[in-house]
Amino acid sequence: MARFEMSNTPDLHSRIAVGYADAKALCAEWVPITVEASAANIWEPPGLVYDLVFFGSLEYLPNIEALEYIANIWPIVKSERPATTLLVAGARPTERVKAMVSRCGWSMWEDFDDIGEMLSHARLSLVPLRHASGMQTKVLDAASHGIPQVVSAVGLAGFSPGFPARVADSESEFIEAILSLLESRDELLVLGEASKAHVLTEYSVERWVDWADRLSL
Repeated sequence: MARFEMSNTPDLHSRIAVGYADAKALCAEWVPITVEASAANIWEPPGLVYDLVFFGSLEYLPNIEALEYIANIWPIVKSERPATTLLVAGARPTERVKAMVSRCGWSMWEDFDDIGEMLSHARLSLVPLRHASGMQTKVLDAASHGIPQVVSAVGLAGFSPGFPARVADSESEFIEAILSLLESRDELLVLGEASKAHVLTEYSVERWVDWADRLSL
């Protein structure tokens, strides 16, 4: 892939990639998806309803596989913390997803209009993706609203090193991260604040204005 990209892009300086890992692999300049600074405010919800949230297109296979990953560890999470709740939010849920939500006793919010409102009802976002490319906007969206996250290494591959999230890949790591974070309100707040601040510093439109100006010269 890298050889193909280099041989078919005559101007080295015109080659860019949205994902950080993709940019490294292609010897390209990394230019991430950005978030408006005005959108990156922590919500002050009237009351948190769900401990956990997973959101995204619910017909997209990697998201369905991520939900199946959560379903596999759900009995252990519930045995350790019986009151734990999870919200599945997104558009076009398949019958496979609906059956999983029903079987696990989760809640579903289809076709939400406002991502900020939806996220205001959750304490911790889960992103156990096994396959991903580019940047995961669900990670950026949660961070921009100050929602702490447990993310697989694959889910974070599109971001530069140092993104504030709890990284977990094995089932035991995910379970431990979920349980420990839900038991520590202070740790949740610190991680959420850190992710919001990081997004404002590294992924705001203002951060990349100079790059866009240079491109137009």
